[in-house]
Amino acid sequence: MILITGATGTVGVRLTRELLAGGVPFRALVRDTQRAAQMLGPEVDLVEGDYERPQTLRVALTGIERLFLISPLTPRLADQEGNVIDAAVRAGVEHVVKLSTLGVLGGLSSPEPRQYPLHRLSEGRLERSGMAFTHLRPGPFMQNVLSFAPQIAGEGAFYGSWGDGRMGYVDVRDVAAVAACVLFGEGHERKEYGLTGPEALSQAQVAGKLSAATGREVRYIDVPPEVTRESMAGRGVPEWLAGAMVEVMASIRRGGTDETYDGVSLVTGRPPCSFDDFAREFAPAFEPRMAEASEPV
Repeated sequence: MILITGATGTVGVRLTRELLAGGVPFRALVRDTQRAAQMLGPEVDLVEGDYERPQTLRVALTGIERLFLISPLTPRLADQEGNVIDAAVRAGVEHVVKLSTLGVLGGLSSPEPRQYPLHRLSEGRLERSGMAFTHLRPGPFMQNVLSFAPQIAGEGAFYGSWGDGRMGYVDVRDVAAVAACVLFGEGHERKEYGLTGPEALSQAQVAGKLSAATGREVRYIDVPPEVTRESMAGRGVPEWLAGAMVEVMASIRRGGTDETYDGVSLVTGRPPCSFDDFAREFAPAFEPRMAEASEPV
């Protein structure tokens, strides 16, 4: 039996779809079973639990052999995942698949964003646990670009503080497909997979691909980091998270994040989605009539 944590999140929702389609038995750990049932459907086996309440994890992990581990990006990421790792050891879990980030590789830029050391701490704790482990390290999600849909629809532009830095976007659905293959496959123990699409792109290049897909000009406008941080605060993004996101932009702007990785093809046996294909598929989301209702799929 497999336990999926973060089942109502960006990756988790898609992972549950992958496992359901494959007929793989699994259980989903959620904080609110009623809300989760509305999101995931009645066919998903739900169990209520909280990373900060280890006693709830004991029940959720009963009978579990493999675990998909992901937690929200907060200052307590390493502690929360540590609680799950400790509970998994006590429950006799055999294999943990952790969703991490490419940033744990280090050396990309200095100073590094605050979340990278947290993921490294969690990875290290898992490696020392005695359980088999697999680290999945994705680049930024292509679906994140959909958050710019209202701006692009209204102004033909989107804003940020990446400069000319490039990054290897990856489709969330590819990340979920890799996770599913690792969870019900064999031979992935003690391995680390970098997950990106086939090319690293600057935001100007992203704008160019969106222009080609939509048939209308899309521009990227670079703004100072403090402007980006203030914009996030105005949208209700918590201060710590806004700071972390701006630090990632600064890291990309300084360069060194333009490598691509072949984890998607290595695990799934097929090439990853390209940004061109993603842009064509989601082009309607950037049209004025669709922007209000656009959501990642």
